[in-house]
Formats: sequence, structure tokens, C-alpha cells
Amino acid sequence: MDTKIKKVSIILLSLIFLALLVTPNVYAEDIHHDSGTVNLPGDRYWGYHMSLPEGGGIKYTIKANNSVNVYLLDDANLQNYVSGRNFKYIEQGSALDVKSASIAVAINKSTGGDYYLIVESVDYKDVNFTYELTYGKDVEVSFLDFLTGLNTTFCLTSLVVLIIWLAVVVWVYKDAKRRGKSGVLWGFVTLILPLIGLIIWLIVRPKRKEGEVVYLQPPP
Repeated sequence: MDTKIKKVSIILLSLIFLALLVTPNVYAEDIHHDSGTVNLPGDRYWGYHMSLPEGGGIKYTIKANNSVNVYLLDDANLQNYVSGRNFKYIEQGSALDVKSASIAVAINKSTGGDYYLIVESVDYKDVNFTYELTYGKDVEVSFLDFLTGLNTTFCLTSLVVLIIWLAVVVWVYKDAKRRGKSGVLWGFVTLILPLIGLIIWLIVRPKRKEGEVVYLQPPP
């Protein structure tokens, strides 16, 4: 029976995780595609304007022969960048000091507006690069796109969080079984409600397995 439960649990967890990977989280009404090759002097920058008044998704791939910085900026920070002032780029949509970058990022409706993709040479050398760009309200950005599109720091952080999340699910599953509860049920609850599910389990978990007999040493 335990073997069957384990198999069902593994299949269930795999299906849920697969659904997270492929389920898009951005839907809408229009899509724009563009691609090309750019010869960029080392002392200049290349910019691409994208209008997303109601939010949407952005996907792009940059491949360069020299290292480049790729910034995703909103309108205010573009003005700062052009003026040589301090600016703030969108972390999930930018890639620094790379020769190849593949990014996917979702823009919330509340932050919709004009966005700009900026490419500049890292060491002021002339750069030749190709780009493929898709954006619009109807661009679909799946969880897998999001993870693979993150820069190294965010990707490692996401991987660590994912490992911890799955480790907690496994622990709750085993702990619930040891205490006479349904490991599958509590593992599933923790999977879909990572923090809340764990807190609930820690509150309701019995002190010992139901039906367990505790033998105490008689007093002298």
C-alpha cells in the first residue's frame, strides 16, 4: 500500500510541477515580432521601443560577438539613462555583461506603459549582434520561460527556493505518515500552499502517531 501511495504522490507532484512549467500567466490581444542584425559602435547604444499600455509579456534573445549590457527600462529611467544620470533597470528583464541572453518577463497591467530595450557595449568595443523580439498583450510567459529568462543571481535564488520548497513538501509527507495522518494529503496541501500549508501542519500535527502505545517506566 505504501508503495502505491508513493507512486501516486510522485506522479501527482510531477503533474503539478509540469503544469506550473507550461501554464502561461500572461494573456491578451496583440503580439508584435521583430528581428534583425545591428552593427553598434562602442560609444553608442541601441534602443527598441515597446508600447504595453495594459501590460503583457516581453520575450527577446540577444546574441553578440562581444560582451553587452541589455537593459529593460521604463520611460522615466530611459530619460535618466540617456541623460547620463543614475537609472534603475528592471531586474527580471535585463542581462549584464553577456554575449547571449534569452529573457522572458511579464509586465503587470498596473505598471503598463512604454518600455525600452537598450543594448550597449561593455568595454566600448564595436559590437555586432542579432536580436529576436516578441512583445504585446497577447504574449504568453510561462513559469519555465520566467525561470530560464532570469539572470544568474535570480536563477540561482529561484533554484534554491524551489529545492527548499520541495524538501519541505517531502518532510511534511513523511512526518504526516509517521504520525498516522495522510502523507499524500498534507504533502499536497504544502505543495499548493507552501508557507501556509506548513504552518497549518505544524499547528495541527499530533504529538505522536494515533493509536501508538507509550510505555512509561513504573515509579520505584
